[in-house]
Amino acid sequence: MSPSTAMPESPLAAAPVLDATGSEPSLDWPDGEYSVSVAGARGQWQVQHNISGADGITDLIEAGDAMFAAEARCPRTLFSHLALSQSPSMELHFDESMTREPVFVVPGIVAVADCDLSTAEAAVIWRRVGFTVPVKRGMWLARGRAVKEDLASSLLLVEIVDFLDDHEMSIRPYGDQDGNTRLQLRIPASQQPRLSQEAFIAQAWQTALAYLPSCDAFDLDSEAGTSNFFAAELEAKLSGMALWKDRAQWDPVRAATRLRGMPLPAPHEEQT
Repeated sequence: MSPSTAMPESPLAAAPVLDATGSEPSLDWPDGEYSVSVAGARGQWQVQHNISGADGITDLIEAGDAMFAAEARCPRTLFSHLALSQSPSMELHFDESMTREPVFVVPGIVAVADCDLSTAEAAVIWRRVGFTVPVKRGMWLARGRAVKEDLASSLLLVEIVDFLDDHEMSIRPYGDQDGNTRLQLRIPASQQPRLSQEAFIAQAWQTALAYLPSCDAFDLDSEAGTSNFFAAELEAKLSGMALWKDRAQWDPVRAATRLRGMPLPAPHEEQT
């Protein structure tokens, strides 16, 4: 964990937690709701928090005693990095070289100072101990589900190169730091503005998955494929499709749109 954000949590402290990691409402905050949107890959993540029905927590955020948080965790390397923000819309950045697949991002809200948490909206058991409970610096006050890096964000890397014609692009496999094989789509700088277009990304994925049958690292029947993390993840994501059953029947367009989805055309404006 980064030294600037490390906050050891006291094992003796106890406070109501707005727990959104399961399918049931949080028992500590019966009317509280916490939801979060997490997206990103390769050390670059965007996190959007939403909280309601737990004024005790939001009051601490407004007072500067608690902050929105996102923690990157890598079980294989024991890497951990915590990012904090007073804004519900935040970014999480970390050095990808410190991690190995898989990487998880855990969102939530963390106390950044010793303070008192109002229990007016908490469960009855917390209100019986008084109007507030003491909170220690470093305690998680809200927790969201851990989010794993999405396969569609981590398998295909786009690189800008200067040796291609303006109308060309190319693809090749490359080995990452963990010995897994990913795919690298190379495009000229003139095409870079198109990376924000959903249709272009869909085309890139169709190209990438059309290439897979010729790449030994994605053949689960070969020794090369047995240790490739991304081959196993693809098999799980595309269960029932034909790449690992009959390559002659492999449908890269359907596989790509199952992973990323095909953007719908914009609706026609009504004629006036």
